[in-house]
Amino acid sequence: HYAYEFFCLSDEEIILVEDTVEKIIPYVQPNQSNSPDIWKPSSHDDRQTYAETLVRKMNEWFDDGLTVHARLEARNKDLSVLRLSLHKKRTNSQYVENESSSFERVLSKLLSAMPHLPGNFQLIPDLRIFIGSDFYLVKPSQKRFWMKSVALSDAHSIALDLHDAVSSRNGGSHS
Repeated sequence: HYAYEFFCLSDEEIILVEDTVEKIIPYVQPNQSNSPDIWKPSSHDDRQTYAETLVRKMNEWFDDGLTVHARLEARNKDLSVLRLSLHKKRTNSQYVENESSSFERVLSKLLSAMPHLPGNFQLIPDLRIFIGSDFYLVKPSQKRFWMKSVALSDAHSIALDLHDAVSSRNGGSHS
């Protein structure tokens, strides 16, 4: 931690360093006797930490009492669907996983809202879909897609998506 202070690293930079050192470097060269941990299915704790990091970062962008809430709508062994909802009150919402939802039903709802399906969507590492005021992320279920550093990257990508959506509604001008 002294190195973090010496180099004046921000909280985001610390997350990137820790994910790299703890989760990526140990598995850069896997061998037959070990399967990289980041290739294994994500746990509830992995998804919760990701969602909390994503929500915290996104909530930094909103004022006027707006807040983002995250909920895992459904998952199977390959894919997970995370719903981000914008609320008008600044509240502390706990991350929840909906264990009763059928993955197929949720995915069908999302796909019916898309005007065209982008080829094999399972090859897209994080499919993002807006439906009403909700934003859905369809992500692979492996741990490597649910790290805190990925949450920070996803938050920035979502911010760009939101900016583009607002710009296109306001006549297409980017500022």
